[in-house]
Amino acid sequence: MPVEELLSLDDPAHYKRPLATLTDLGLSRKIDPENPQLVTRCGSEDYVPPELLMGQPYDGRQTDSWALGVLLYAVMEGRLPFDPPKNVGGGRSRGRTAHRIARVEWSWIAFKNDPPQEKLPYSEEWVGGMEIVEGCLQKRDLRLRAVDIAEMPWVKKAVCELERSDLLPVSDIFVDGD
Repeated sequence: MPVEELLSLDDPAHYKRPLATLTDLGLSRKIDPENPQLVTRCGSEDYVPPELLMGQPYDGRQTDSWALGVLLYAVMEGRLPFDPPKNVGGGRSRGRTAHRIARVEWSWIAFKNDPPQEKLPYSEEWVGGMEIVEGCLQKRDLRLRAVDIAEMPWVKKAVCELERSDLLPVSDIFVDGD
């Protein structure tokens, strides 16, 4: 969020928790529910799903779920999911990144070596976020849809907190063309 927008808030100290609204309307378009397949190649390579990378027709709603998974992973891990770990030689290569995206080849780095019982100290917030990432960074037939994400306990809990805080109507949070 640009600093100017932060300064335009009536009272930024009013909010109990940090709040970010994530949108990308630069490439938005109305989707025909009868034929939601798109063919335009667009977007940042790090955030595009395999089907778009390989030039296949795609459903923009599914690509949004994929991009959400990439973004949430980056917030949680401090790196992009398809970048090689820092200890892997060779540096970053577009070809290697594209290859990993096409194969849906990613893993948790910060959480990788933790046995399941040690994930508990990360709290349900971390585990809930991880479940969403794992559901979004899947091949398109297995990928979570926005309506699926909206029903996940981690999201429902956050929506309930927003409702109690009177920040915005819950009906404005999720919009899905299904």
